Amino acid sequence: MDKPLCIEFKKILQVGFTLITTVDDGRSVVTRAVRVSKEYACKGIARIMLNWMDIELHLCRPEVIWHKLTGDITYSPLLQLINQGTYNKISEQDFRFYDTHKRILEIKYNVIRNENPSLKAEYIDVTLLGQVLISTDHKQYLFPEDEIVVEYVPYRLFKSNAPLIVSKRTTVVVSDLNCPQRTLLSISNFWHAPVGMIFAFNVYGCLSENIKKHLILHFAKFLCSPISECKSLRGMSSKGTSWTFLDSAVEKFGFKRAERDGTGLVIAKRRITSKL
Repeated sequence: MDKPLCIEFKKILQVGFTLITTVDDGRSVVTRAVRVSKEYACKGIARIMLNWMDIELHLCRPEVIWHKLTGDITYSPLLQLINQGTYNKISEQDFRFYDTHKRILEIKYNVIRNENPSLKAEYIDVTLLGQVLISTDHKQYLFPEDEIVVEYVPYRLFKSNAPLIVSKRTTVVVSDLNCPQRTLLSISNFWHAPVGMIFAFNVYGCLSENIKKHLILHFAKFLCSPISECKSLRGMSSKGTSWTFLDSAVEKFGFKRAERDGTGLVIAKRRITSKL
Protein backbone atom coordinates (compact mmCIF):
# COMPACT_ATOMS: atom_id res chain seq x y z
CA MET A 1 0.00 0.00 0.00
CA ASP A 2 2.82 2.45 0.82
CA LYS A 3 4.45 2.38 -2.59
CA PRO A 4 1.33 3.27 -4.66
CA LEU A 5 0.54 6.07 -2.21
CA CYS A 6 4.01 7.55 -2.68
CA ILE A 7 3.65 7.38 -6.43
CA GLU A 8 0.30 9.13 -6.34
CA PHE A 9 1.61 11.84 -3.99
CA LYS A 10 4.54 12.48 -6.33
CA LYS A 11 2.12 12.76 -9.24
CA ILE A 12 0.09 15.33 -7.32
CA LEU A 13 3.21 17.41 -6.73
CA GLN A 14 3.99 17.29 -10.43
CA VAL A 15 0.64 18.84 -11.38
CA GLY A 16 1.35 22.26 -9.91
CA PHE A 17 1.84 24.42 -6.85
CA THR A 18 1.09 27.88 -5.47
CA LEU A 19 3.47 29.92 -3.35
CA ILE A 20 2.04 32.68 -1.17
CA THR A 21 3.48 35.24 1.27
CA THR A 22 1.72 36.83 4.23
CA VAL A 23 2.20 40.61 4.59
CA ASP A 24 0.50 43.66 6.12
CA ASP A 25 0.40 42.36 9.72
CA GLY A 26 -1.20 39.16 8.45
CA ARG A 27 -4.09 40.97 6.77
CA SER A 28 -3.00 40.18 3.21
CA VAL A 29 -1.57 37.27 1.28
CA VAL A 30 0.39 37.71 -1.93
CA THR A 31 0.68 35.05 -4.61
CA ARG A 32 4.40 34.79 -5.37
CA ALA A 33 4.13 31.99 -7.94
CA VAL A 34 1.60 29.71 -9.61
CA ARG A 35 3.10 26.84 -11.60
CA VAL A 36 1.23 24.13 -13.49
CA SER A 37 2.85 21.27 -15.42
CA LYS A 38 2.61 21.55 -19.22
CA GLU A 39 0.72 18.26 -19.21
CA TYR A 40 -2.09 19.85 -17.20
CA ALA A 41 -1.91 23.41 -18.56
CA CYS A 42 -5.10 25.23 -19.67
CA LYS A 43 -7.33 22.92 -17.63
CA GLY A 44 -8.25 25.40 -14.87
CA ILE A 45 -5.80 23.92 -12.34
CA ALA A 46 -4.43 27.32 -11.31
CA ARG A 47 -7.94 28.63 -10.65
CA ILE A 48 -8.77 25.53 -8.58
CA MET A 49 -5.66 26.05 -6.45
CA LEU A 50 -6.51 29.72 -5.86
CA ASN A 51 -10.11 28.83 -4.96
CA TRP A 52 -8.91 26.18 -2.51
CA MET A 53 -6.49 28.70 -1.00
CA ASP A 54 -9.35 31.14 -0.41
CA ILE A 55 -11.48 28.52 1.34
CA GLU A 56 -8.61 27.36 3.57
CA LEU A 57 -7.59 30.91 4.48
CA HIS A 58 -11.17 31.88 5.26
CA LEU A 59 -11.48 28.91 7.64
CA CYS A 60 -8.00 28.80 9.20
CA ARG A 61 -6.82 32.41 8.99
CA PRO A 62 -9.87 34.66 9.36
CA GLU A 63 -7.61 37.67 9.99
CA VAL A 64 -6.53 37.56 6.33
CA ILE A 65 -8.72 40.01 4.42
CA TRP A 66 -7.03 40.63 1.07
CA HIS A 67 -5.51 38.53 -1.65
CA LYS A 68 -2.98 40.50 -3.74
CA LEU A 69 -1.56 39.69 -7.14
CA THR A 70 1.03 41.26 -9.42
CA GLY A 71 1.29 40.60 -13.14
CA ASP A 72 2.89 41.82 -16.32
CA ILE A 73 0.92 44.65 -17.90
CA THR A 74 1.30 43.15 -21.37
CA TYR A 75 0.79 39.43 -20.85
CA SER A 76 -0.74 38.69 -17.46
CA PRO A 77 -4.29 37.23 -17.26
CA LEU A 78 -4.65 39.48 -14.21
CA LEU A 79 -5.78 42.30 -16.51
CA GLN A 80 -8.70 40.17 -17.63
CA LEU A 81 -9.63 39.47 -14.01
CA ILE A 82 -9.53 43.21 -13.30
CA ASN A 83 -11.77 43.93 -16.29
CA GLN A 84 -14.19 41.25 -15.06
CA GLY A 85 -14.35 42.91 -11.65
CA THR A 86 -12.81 39.93 -9.82
CA TYR A 87 -9.84 42.06 -8.74
CA ASN A 88 -9.50 45.79 -8.10
CA LYS A 89 -6.41 47.45 -9.54
CA ILE A 90 -4.20 49.10 -6.92
CA SER A 91 -1.51 50.64 -9.10
CA GLU A 92 0.88 50.20 -12.02
CA GLN A 93 4.64 50.45 -12.30
CA ASP A 94 6.90 50.83 -15.32
CA PHE A 95 9.94 48.72 -16.24
CA ARG A 96 13.21 49.56 -17.93
CA PHE A 97 15.82 46.90 -18.79
CA TYR A 98 19.55 47.43 -19.33
CA ASP A 99 22.37 44.94 -20.06
CA THR A 100 26.13 44.96 -19.50
CA HIS A 101 29.03 42.61 -18.73
CA LYS A 102 30.91 42.08 -15.52
CA ARG A 103 34.23 43.55 -16.62
CA ILE A 104 32.65 46.66 -18.16
CA LEU A 105 30.64 47.35 -15.01
CA GLU A 106 33.67 46.91 -12.75
CA ILE A 107 35.80 49.33 -14.79
CA LYS A 108 33.07 51.97 -15.09
CA TYR A 109 32.14 51.63 -11.43
CA ASN A 110 35.70 52.20 -10.20
CA VAL A 111 36.09 55.31 -12.35
CA ILE A 112 32.76 56.84 -11.27
CA ARG A 113 33.27 55.98 -7.60
CA ASN A 114 36.63 57.76 -7.56
CA GLU A 115 34.97 60.83 -9.07
CA ASN A 116 32.50 60.97 -6.15
CA PRO A 117 34.48 60.93 -2.89
CA SER A 118 31.56 62.51 -1.03
CA LEU A 119 28.06 61.06 -1.34
CA LYS A 120 24.89 62.58 0.07
CA ALA A 121 23.05 59.30 -0.47
CA GLU A 122 23.33 56.78 2.38
CA TYR A 123 22.35 53.26 3.37
CA ILE A 124 19.50 52.82 5.82
CA ASP A 125 18.67 49.76 7.90
CA VAL A 126 15.39 47.97 8.51
CA THR A 127 14.54 50.18 11.52
CA LEU A 128 14.82 53.43 9.59
CA LEU A 129 13.00 51.93 6.60
CA GLY A 130 10.11 51.10 8.92
CA GLN A 131 10.01 54.71 10.11
CA VAL A 132 10.01 56.01 6.52
CA LEU A 133 7.13 53.68 5.58
CA ILE A 134 4.87 55.14 8.26
CA SER A 135 6.03 58.75 7.92
CA THR A 136 3.11 60.96 6.93
CA ASP A 137 5.58 63.60 5.70
CA HIS A 138 7.21 61.23 3.18
CA LYS A 139 4.16 59.25 2.11
CA GLN A 140 2.75 61.81 -0.35
CA TYR A 141 6.09 62.10 -2.16
CA LEU A 142 7.38 58.52 -2.00
CA PHE A 143 4.28 56.31 -1.79
CA PRO A 144 1.21 58.27 -2.89
CA GLU A 145 -0.72 55.03 -3.55
CA ASP A 146 -0.06 53.73 0.00
CA GLU A 147 1.86 50.76 -1.40
CA ILE A 148 5.48 49.80 -1.93
CA VAL A 149 6.33 47.00 -4.37
CA VAL A 150 9.57 45.05 -3.97
CA GLU A 151 10.36 41.86 -5.90
CA TYR A 152 6.80 41.75 -7.24
CA VAL A 153 5.34 41.83 -3.71
CA PRO A 154 3.06 44.78 -2.80
CA TYR A 155 3.30 45.91 0.81
CA ARG A 156 1.14 48.39 2.69
CA LEU A 157 2.97 51.13 4.53
CA PHE A 158 3.21 49.19 7.78
CA LYS A 159 6.31 49.26 9.96
CA SER A 160 6.03 45.51 10.38
CA ASN A 161 6.57 45.05 6.62
CA ALA A 162 10.09 46.52 6.74
CA PRO A 163 11.69 43.26 8.02
CA LEU A 164 9.92 41.39 5.21
CA ILE A 165 11.26 43.80 2.58
CA VAL A 166 14.87 43.76 3.78
CA SER A 167 16.77 40.52 3.21
CA LYS A 168 20.44 39.52 2.91
CA ARG A 169 20.48 40.55 -0.74
CA THR A 170 18.48 43.75 -0.25
CA THR A 171 20.05 47.21 -0.16
CA VAL A 172 18.08 50.36 0.74
CA VAL A 173 19.51 53.79 -0.05
CA VAL A 174 18.04 57.26 0.58
CA SER A 175 19.08 60.85 -0.05
CA ASP A 176 17.67 64.12 1.31
CA LEU A 177 15.71 62.26 3.97
CA ASN A 178 15.20 65.48 5.95
CA CYS A 179 13.48 67.14 2.99
CA PRO A 180 10.46 64.95 2.09
CA GLN A 181 9.69 66.58 -1.26
CA ARG A 182 13.30 65.93 -2.38
CA THR A 183 13.74 62.51 -0.78
CA LEU A 184 14.71 59.69 -3.10
CA LEU A 185 14.54 56.08 -1.88
CA SER A 186 15.83 53.10 -3.83
CA ILE A 187 15.77 49.38 -3.08
CA SER A 188 17.79 46.75 -4.92
CA ASN A 189 17.86 42.95 -5.01
CA PHE A 190 19.75 40.54 -7.22
CA TRP A 191 19.50 36.89 -8.25
CA HIS A 192 20.76 34.46 -10.89
CA ALA A 193 18.63 33.76 -13.96
CA PRO A 194 19.12 31.99 -17.33
CA VAL A 195 20.11 35.32 -18.94
CA GLY A 196 22.74 35.97 -16.24
CA MET A 197 22.43 37.96 -13.04
CA ILE A 198 19.36 40.16 -12.62
CA PHE A 199 19.81 43.35 -10.63
CA ALA A 200 16.42 44.79 -9.65
CA PHE A 201 16.37 48.49 -8.87
CA ASN A 202 13.16 49.97 -7.43
CA VAL A 203 12.96 53.76 -7.19
CA TYR A 204 10.55 55.86 -5.12
CA GLY A 205 10.42 59.63 -5.21
CA CYS A 206 11.39 62.11 -7.89
CA LEU A 207 14.20 60.89 -10.14
CA SER A 208 17.05 63.39 -10.38
CA GLU A 209 20.80 63.55 -10.93
CA ASN A 210 21.18 62.04 -7.44
CA ILE A 211 20.29 58.65 -8.90
CA LYS A 212 23.95 58.07 -9.82
CA LYS A 213 24.94 58.36 -6.16
CA HIS A 214 22.34 55.75 -5.29
CA LEU A 215 23.67 53.40 -7.96
CA ILE A 216 27.21 53.73 -6.61
CA LEU A 217 26.09 52.45 -3.20
CA HIS A 218 23.89 49.70 -4.65
CA PHE A 219 26.63 48.48 -6.97
CA ALA A 220 29.12 48.49 -4.08
CA LYS A 221 27.05 45.76 -2.39
CA PHE A 222 26.30 44.05 -5.69
CA LEU A 223 29.95 43.77 -6.77
CA CYS A 224 31.00 42.36 -3.40
CA SER A 225 29.10 39.15 -4.21
CA PRO A 226 30.11 36.48 -6.73
CA ILE A 227 28.45 37.59 -9.96
CA SER A 228 28.05 36.06 -13.38
CA GLU A 229 29.54 37.49 -16.55
CA CYS A 230 26.29 38.86 -17.98
CA LYS A 231 24.13 41.23 -16.01
CA SER A 232 20.73 42.77 -16.58
CA LEU A 233 19.42 45.73 -14.60
CA ARG A 234 15.66 46.07 -14.24
CA GLY A 235 14.60 49.55 -13.23
CA MET A 236 11.14 49.90 -11.72
CA SER A 237 9.24 53.03 -10.77
CA SER A 238 5.71 54.42 -10.63
CA LYS A 239 3.61 54.70 -13.77
CA GLY A 240 4.51 57.67 -15.92
CA THR A 241 8.02 58.11 -14.52
CA SER A 242 10.50 60.12 -16.59
CA TRP A 243 13.51 57.83 -17.05
CA THR A 244 15.91 60.46 -18.39
CA PHE A 245 18.15 60.57 -15.31
CA LEU A 246 18.29 56.80 -14.89
CA ASP A 247 19.00 56.27 -18.60
CA SER A 248 21.91 58.71 -18.37
CA ALA A 249 23.26 57.27 -15.11
CA VAL A 250 23.27 53.59 -16.09
CA GLU A 251 24.84 54.42 -19.46
CA LYS A 252 27.84 55.86 -17.58
CA PHE A 253 28.10 52.52 -15.75
CA GLY A 254 28.24 50.68 -19.09
CA PHE A 255 24.62 49.54 -19.30
CA LYS A 256 22.71 49.65 -22.60
CA ARG A 257 18.95 49.61 -23.07
CA ALA A 258 17.65 46.10 -23.76
CA GLU A 259 14.39 44.75 -25.10
CA ARG A 260 12.53 42.44 -22.75
CA ASP A 261 9.04 40.94 -22.74
CA GLY A 262 6.69 43.23 -20.89
CA THR A 263 6.89 46.89 -20.06
CA GLY A 264 5.49 47.11 -16.55
CA LEU A 265 3.66 45.65 -13.62
CA VAL A 266 0.03 45.86 -12.54
CA ILE A 267 -0.91 45.33 -8.88
CA ALA A 268 -4.41 44.25 -7.85
CA LYS A 269 -6.30 42.90 -4.86
CA ARG A 270 -9.64 41.36 -3.91
CA ARG A 271 -11.37 40.61 -0.65
CA ILE A 272 -11.10 36.98 0.42
CA THR A 273 -14.36 35.09 0.87
CA SER A 274 -15.23 31.44 1.45
CA LYS A 275 -15.86 31.02 -2.26
CA LEU A 276 -15.69 32.99 -5.49
